[in-house]
Amino acid sequence: MGALAPIRIDRTGPRPLSRQLANAIRGMIESGRLKSGARLPATRLVAKEVGVSRLVAVTAYEELATAGYLHSVTGAGTFVQWKPRGARAAAKATRAQPRNKDHRAVGRSVCMLPMTRQAFEIDHPPVDAFPLKTWSRLASRCCARDMRDVLTDDDPAGFMPLRRAIADQLLETRDFRCGPDRIVIVSGLIQALDLTARTLIKSGEEVCFEEPGRPVLRAVLANAGAAIIPVPVDAEGLVVEAARRVARHPRLIMATSSRHHPLGVVLSERRRAELLEWRWAHDAWLFEDNSEHELAVTAGSLPVLATSDSDARTIFYGAFRSTISPALRLGFVVVPDALVDRFLAVRILTDGYRPLFEQSVLAEFMASGQYASHVRRIRDVYLERQAALTDAVQSRFGHVARRVSADGGLNTAFHMPGPVDILAERAASAGLVVRSLRSFFAASPESSGFILGHAAIEPEQGRAAVAMLARLWQSLEASRD
Repeated sequence: MGALAPIRIDRTGPRPLSRQLANAIRGMIESGRLKSGARLPATRLVAKEVGVSRLVAVTAYEELATAGYLHSVTGAGTFVQWKPRGARAAAKATRAQPRNKDHRAVGRSVCMLPMTRQAFEIDHPPVDAFPLKTWSRLASRCCARDMRDVLTDDDPAGFMPLRRAIADQLLETRDFRCGPDRIVIVSGLIQALDLTARTLIKSGEEVCFEEPGRPVLRAVLANAGAAIIPVPVDAEGLVVEAARRVARHPRLIMATSSRHHPLGVVLSERRRAELLEWRWAHDAWLFEDNSEHELAVTAGSLPVLATSDSDARTIFYGAFRSTISPALRLGFVVVPDALVDRFLAVRILTDGYRPLFEQSVLAEFMASGQYASHVRRIRDVYLERQAALTDAVQSRFGHVARRVSADGGLNTAFHMPGPVDILAERAASAGLVVRSLRSFFAASPESSGFILGHAAIEPEQGRAAVAMLARLWQSLEASRD
């Protein structure tokens, strides 16, 4: 067990075993024996060495995390993060000093911040579920063969074998028939929307944007000079009737057909028909985010908007972020025939093309059929973890927290009244990533809630983290009484 040994537990004393264990570890931290950044043994090893149940060890770690002595990193372990009082006071004084603000600077959205690896981290698939050995073998195969085709490929639309593999996958999984010449490889949703806006939007033109929605995407549209029209989202997705009332001449309509971010709802069949009819009436373009189709159970039985749009004015976006990793930074856009040349011209002027080696490996992964097998496997993993998280939240919070999200995907949203923003701040100090739903609204919403990532956290870890979150909430509620 290393740095934590020896620890003595008095089984006859009045103090709970978990409190004794927590006090012993706290003493090691405050004395400097365990320094900030040190990795602690797993709770299973601690319990075995000390001679207590694992629940005792988990409770002790949670208590120390709540007090600011420890923080957990999903997939990596538990680490010391405590600072001596003098250091904390100095850091606080430094933060309190006024800064010279440049009002021309654009503030960073939370979506632009570096990703952490903590409990409930959103938008992140589990690293342990990805077949790294298979990926490494395919990468070695790509390196071993003649690489001249890859190294000399300068097509701004992306690596043709990957585009063919994507076209085959779209036909198989979505009944979406399109040629590879209409597919453009991009680095992700931000770039896909940026290229679309640069291609279609003139300053002052209306763009209908889902509310709530990703703040960084609002920034992309604002940068293009669009007049952003927020349109509410309910349990059936984009509220088309509301869009009719607020938008007079929409040039572009953004809609998520698979699984909305952050609410996790799926666009219903009725709303899809209404949306396409309204788009046709205004001769507008439609940007369809279908990036979580493969992970959304309900969406799998519904046709994508691009296949139902008879005028072919839908820009379709898909991604590998949720199924493989955000680090791959590969997505794709299916562009209508009438728009391909303009879209690629903008692409060449702004970005060129993505590095080709990752594209070649992904093409092999898809063409071999192993990507489809991987998706089927992780869909079950995500559903299991989402169910465990939902059960834990309902057990700890009861009817106060109401789940909003449909089955599947990476995250689960809950509506909950009360000071959720303050809860999110306190959770952050305890090593939990809790995102308030308010942060995704341009205007103050009528209801509050939070979003938790369930894909990257195992059920047992999720239950322990929810228990910690519930204690923080109880403490917050007690202070309000």
